[in-house]
Amino acid sequence: MGDWEVFGFSALVVSLIVAGVKRNSIANFIQDFKDVSSLAKALIGIKGAERKNKTVITVLSDGVSHYPDRPFLLYQDEKYTYRDAESESNRIARWVKTNSDLSQDETVAVLMKNEPSFIWMWLGFAKLGVGTSLLNYNLKGESLMHCMRISNARYLVMSRAFIDIAKELLPELQQLGIKVWVLGSVSNGTKLPDGMVAMDTGHVTGNPLPVDHLAPITHSTIASLIFTSGTTGLPKAVKVPHKTPIKAHYAWSLCGGLKPTDVLYVSLPLYHSSGLLNGVLSCLSAGCTVALAPKFSASRFWDDIRKHKATAFLYIGELCRYLLAQPEKPNDGQYPSPLRIAYGNGLGADIWERFQKRFKIEKVVEWYTATEASGGFINTDGKVGSVGRYSWLAEKLAGNCVVVECDFATAQPIRGSDGKCKPVPRGETGLMLFKLDNFNKFLGYRGPSHQTQNKLVRDVKKTGDLFFNSGDLMMIDVDGYVYFKDRLGDTFRWKGENVSTIEVSNIMNRLPSIMECNVYGVEVPGCEGRAGMAAIVLQDGHNLDFKHLYDHATNHLPDYACPKFIRVMLEMDITTTFKHKKKQLVSQGFNIETISDDLYVVDKAKGAYVQISPNIMESIQQGSFKL
Repeated sequence: MGDWEVFGFSALVVSLIVAGVKRNSIANFIQDFKDVSSLAKALIGIKGAERKNKTVITVLSDGVSHYPDRPFLLYQDEKYTYRDAESESNRIARWVKTNSDLSQDETVAVLMKNEPSFIWMWLGFAKLGVGTSLLNYNLKGESLMHCMRISNARYLVMSRAFIDIAKELLPELQQLGIKVWVLGSVSNGTKLPDGMVAMDTGHVTGNPLPVDHLAPITHSTIASLIFTSGTTGLPKAVKVPHKTPIKAHYAWSLCGGLKPTDVLYVSLPLYHSSGLLNGVLSCLSAGCTVALAPKFSASRFWDDIRKHKATAFLYIGELCRYLLAQPEKPNDGQYPSPLRIAYGNGLGADIWERFQKRFKIEKVVEWYTATEASGGFINTDGKVGSVGRYSWLAEKLAGNCVVVECDFATAQPIRGSDGKCKPVPRGETGLMLFKLDNFNKFLGYRGPSHQTQNKLVRDVKKTGDLFFNSGDLMMIDVDGYVYFKDRLGDTFRWKGENVSTIEVSNIMNRLPSIMECNVYGVEVPGCEGRAGMAAIVLQDGHNLDFKHLYDHATNHLPDYACPKFIRVMLEMDITTTFKHKKKQLVSQGFNIETISDDLYVVDKAKGAYVQISPNIMESIQQGSFKL
């Protein structure tokens, strides 16, 4: 899609309007036209930003020029203006220029928690044209070193909280020629471990940088490496150029946008794209205020919203479920400023309306994309469970995505006799592919080239075209609403049928006794495919009625999708962006000798789930226990 000439009232569009009205109801077509028009405006804004070569640094400069004293960052009891952001990032850039030989297009690794210095660091390096490799501070040992090696960084910048971790890795870091900078001054006679240098910017001036210090960056300059969550293997490093956070800002505009008077509460980690791109940097583009939390806390969340007078917040994954599980309070839904928008992805359809009603959120905006994806969707009208719309009119005008049949084992499309991919009809689930062209690009991962190549699909609709493989199962209904169904790595087969882990989780989560549920498939000797297991965490003070649990599952799910095993856990193992980890759970299977959690198996004769004893486990392994 391009500028207005693409969407202008040409003969093509007029003919499409006539055809659309004949094909759809008037109400549907009016909504289609509104959706396409708002998307066109956003795309024009993005194209205009590219023509002006807008970067995050030019956005900051504009903010400092027009509203220097407007609050930009609220952090606990601290407040920083747009002028402060400029000064603090200048100090970082000056110190780096004086104390290193870093040059443009290099990358430094950053190991920091959510704190103001993280933002000043990001902006300071960006001014020098140096990219920041944003490390997940929860990683340790080999996983952390893997990210360091992929980064190709010669420097690691970290806060003092990670000195002990760095000490353990120092021999390997030095072997790779990586120098360690520790942010902050050394005082009271304390001494940093040998091999670490204090990055003390306290006495560095925050005055504007000399022109020869500023790098000639463009909207295509790589600003960061952001790592995938690593739920299915080691994290991959996604290349993020300056235009990506600019596009994130325009995505907000599709749902009304952030206003200069808004305060956006961000409790997600800044090393992740949601917290940084949709949060801090989108606020920078909008000229509004970000209220940053050190980390997500379900018990402190709403108090922080009130303290900072937030009007919007970000969510992801199970965060909303954790908030809903908190005991009800008299001031639930009471705020000093109206709570306009909850913006994020992964809100379960089973709790959507309860969550929105209890906490009096004016608008929930669910979206779908990935850090590296070339496309995505955004739900602008609050349709419960949907991630947005892909209308008939958008399909005819743009054709920038397609849902196709796929092989669930290989996560690759199934091709027809003509060699092209086979689209699925609306209302059916398939693999989502996004078209790649000069506007919608996939820059790939830093590291082994096969990781990038594995995400590309050629000759999808016609010879020579190129698409991005999302790896996700999606469904577009007859009205154009798009629904995320599952990740291909999570979906499994049992009795010759494909089982959606998310569909099963949503059903199980309807039981009041279950706080959260993680569904996956485990191998059973002598059986093809994998049998479903539901790992669950109970609500405080609740117990499971295993007869009722069996009845609930069998009444709402086909037999092949009903969990065959139940694992009751005290706490769910999740990533720092609230995605359920499955790899270790899958590998542990249903072995009661190595699992300390209580394990249960379906007993169809009793019409209930029963606890697995040594005798039952042996009969399952021998194939004499009927699943």
